[in-house]
This record gives sequence, C-alpha cells and structure tokens, in this order.
Amino acid sequence: MDAPRPYHSSEDDPTPEVQPESTGPASNPPAGAWNSKPSMTGGAPGQEPPVPPGQAGPTAFNPLGEKPKHGARGCLWGCGISAIVCVILVIAVAIAGVAGLDLGSASPKLFSSLTKEPDAIEEMVIQSGNGKAKIVVIDVYGMIYSGTSPSSKSSPSGPLISQIEKARKDPDVKAVVLDMNTPGGEVTATDEAHHALQKLREDGKPVVTCMRAIAASGGYYLAAGTDHIVANRLTLTGSIGVIIGGYNYAALFDKIGLESELYIGGEMKDVLNMARKRTPEEIVLIQGLVDETYGEFVKIVAAGRLLSEADIKDQIGARIFSGAQALDLKLVDQLGYFDDAIEKARQLADIEDPAVVRYGYIPSLGSLLFGMAANDTKPVIELLPEERRLVKKGHLYFLAPLAY
Repeated sequence: MDAPRPYHSSEDDPTPEVQPESTGPASNPPAGAWNSKPSMTGGAPGQEPPVPPGQAGPTAFNPLGEKPKHGARGCLWGCGISAIVCVILVIAVAIAGVAGLDLGSASPKLFSSLTKEPDAIEEMVIQSGNGKAKIVVIDVYGMIYSGTSPSSKSSPSGPLISQIEKARKDPDVKAVVLDMNTPGGEVTATDEAHHALQKLREDGKPVVTCMRAIAASGGYYLAAGTDHIVANRLTLTGSIGVIIGGYNYAALFDKIGLESELYIGGEMKDVLNMARKRTPEEIVLIQGLVDETYGEFVKIVAAGRLLSEADIKDQIGARIFSGAQALDLKLVDQLGYFDDAIEKARQLADIEDPAVVRYGYIPSLGSLLFGMAANDTKPVIELLPEERRLVKKGHLYFLAPLAY
C-alpha cells in the first residue's frame, strides 16, 4: 500500500489536491459516506472533503462516457407536430364535407378559404362555357328560417339573400336557377328572400325554379315569384297555407300538480302560454293573424301565377300536389329535370353556351369549430327531424304538413 502523501498547505503549493477516481459502483455515495476514515485534510470523520475553488464536486461514475439521453423529449415534439398536422387535415376534410365540395376539384379554394373572410361565397363550376356569361345556381335546401350562418341542411335567409344579391350585382350573371328542395319555413324569412328575388328580376335577370323532391308552402312562395317553374312529375308542391302552434301541456301540469306562474302587464300578454288553454278571445286574435298572413300568401301566388285569389282559395287551398297535378292546376309551367331548368334559363336570358356555376359557402375555420361546439350541446333534441327542431313556438310558418 502506498504511503499517504504529506499534507501541503495552500501557501506552500497552490495546486489544488486532486481526488483519486472512484472505482466503486456507478452511483454517488450517500451524503456523509464519502470519507468514513479520519480526514487526511484535517476534516472531521464522516464529512466530505472540501471542494477547492474552480473544481466540481464528485460525480456519478460513467465508465463509457455516455451523454444523457433526451429521446423522450424528442419523441414528444415529433408526436406533437404530427398531431397538429393530422388535426389540420381533418379540419380541412370536414370543411369540404360541410360545404359539399369535391376535394379533387375544389382543393385550392378549400385550403385558401382558411385565410379568407368568414363564410365567403364561392363559385363551383358545373359546366364550362364560352365567354364570360354565366348562369348561377342557388340552392334552397331544407327549412327557410331567419339566420346568418350558412348551413348545408337548411336555408337561413341571410346567406340565401346574400347569394341573390351577389348574382344581381355580378354583370356576368345573366340568369339564376333556384335548385329547390324545401318544405318551406318562417313567414318573414321567406318573404325577405322573395323580395330579393324581385329586385333581381327587376334588373333584367330571369329566375327559373327547379323543384326536386319537395317545394311546398314557403318553397312555393319563392317559386311563385320566379319567371318559370320546372317540376319533377313526382315533386310534392302546393301547401299554400299558414300554420302556428306549439305543445299544450296544461293537462300534464294538472296531472303532476305543477303550475306555471307568470306576472304580466297588459291583456293577452301571455296569449301563447302553453301551460293553460286559450280563451275564446285569444283564439280569435291568433286566428286573425293567421288569416291575414294567409291572405298575403294568396296575393303572392295570384300575382306570380296569374291566377285569381278566389280560385286559389276555393280550388287549390293548402293541399299538396304532385308535380303532374300542379301542372294541371297551372302551379308549375313544365315537367322536367335540372338540365331542363338550365336550358330554360339560357333561353330566357338569350345567351349561347354560358358557364353554369353553383354558389356555395366554404365555412371559415372559426364558424366551423363554433358550430361543432354548439351541436355538441344538443344531444336530446337531435332525435327530432331538422325542420321540426327549427320550428319555434309563436312563429308563423309557411310549412308543408310533412315538416311538423
């Protein structure tokens, strides 16, 4: 065994004493066990030797000199980036699905829409033409109601009117085709869309209606204000009438001992309180509103179809008809298909080889996400059909019987 080196003070030798390398296990010894023998430097037994200035303390034994691994952190970064890319792709595909786009033909517009203004109107080419002239197809699908957010399942009046206005202001648009599959909708929303169509026609742009499976009540209200109606022979149309209502649960409340407690100012303020029965005076009031609205509907149809109001009330009423029956009653002009409606629009506009484009919305990322979040909060009401869920108590509707 080598003899211990003599002690030198820092004044005699400025070189700090170097501790011998450990040959023990590759882990730090517990505190207080570094030097179990009396210290050669004068320290008390069981204490670690003092670390000279500029020199690090004892470290774990690492025979291979390996560096600490950071694989887990790198893996997390990689997984995070991959997840973000996947989310972006899923959102892009979802936007395409909501907008009803073909990913192959509309992908440039699809991805550029993420940076555009919210819910911008896009044109999707159905048929190429020779020149700038074009016929625009505007969808009227599902229930018509007062709303501002585009929907692929219904026709909120805000986006519908915006599309009509865009067609009116575009000098290249020579005619419009309403591609219609709707049971009708809210009275005021339908009338506002009808008013926008009349402004379009006043600017010299003909409008043709193409009736699909159903174009009834509010749908017919719009169609009656167009220049020509093409219906499938099996289309359901008509239903020229008005409806208002709700669920009266007064008997149920009586059965379970529940009462509705309201404090009102003004007679008939709670006229549509469904927790009680209507009084005779209230029935007269409500029926008067319905009759007045029905009279306006009849006037619109009479003016648009050149029929007498008496014939509409007595012979047609609020019944529904097939396309073939509607032709006999002069409610439509022609039996046919979508191509026939496009051809008729071309003839009325007196143009050759026009392009045919369909207006549609590519929802913004924000409206898509907010719409998804809103839908997540309605798990029970989704059991009802779309049209029935949009019907609100106390609102007047031009709705076909199939919708409620």
